[in-house]
Amino acid sequence: MVEKMGRSALTDEIKKETIRRLRQHVKKKYIGKHGVKDIVTKWKGRYLYIDWIEPSADEEIKSMIQSLKKEGNDKESMNWLDGMLQHMNKNRKEKPSKLCRIHFTGNPEKWDFEIFKYSDNWYDTEGEFPFGLGNVEECFDAAASLYITETFP
Repeated sequence: MVEKMGRSALTDEIKKETIRRLRQHVKKKYIGKHGVKDIVTKWKGRYLYIDWIEPSADEEIKSMIQSLKKEGNDKESMNWLDGMLQHMNKNRKEKPSKLCRIHFTGNPEKWDFEIFKYSDNWYDTEGEFPFGLGNVEECFDAAASLYITETFP
């Protein structure tokens, strides 16, 4: 393991394990609940950027169309509904919402946390959000408490 300024290197193994833990945590606690469909992650240097995807209004419409199809309306209506579903599936683009980024400090259990501030359109580097270091799960929970579950005190 290469040392840089007293910190351990961010290895591919640490990256993979961090993503695995994060996905497992989000799947258990958030996906299908609180309006979370999925998360999107991206590494840039020692930073892991974490975004989240909300279910779209299209999904509610798809559900309604499926219900109408089950009711067995006339053939012309069914063909129209099938066309609508195909069009929605073909043109659907999900856009993730920014959530936070975490910075590798050299310890996989202590990540430096920065929430995304929509007011500034950047990450909180001034420490205005009262959460600093934590493991990957704690960091996600801190961001989720503000933007997803809206339970931040």
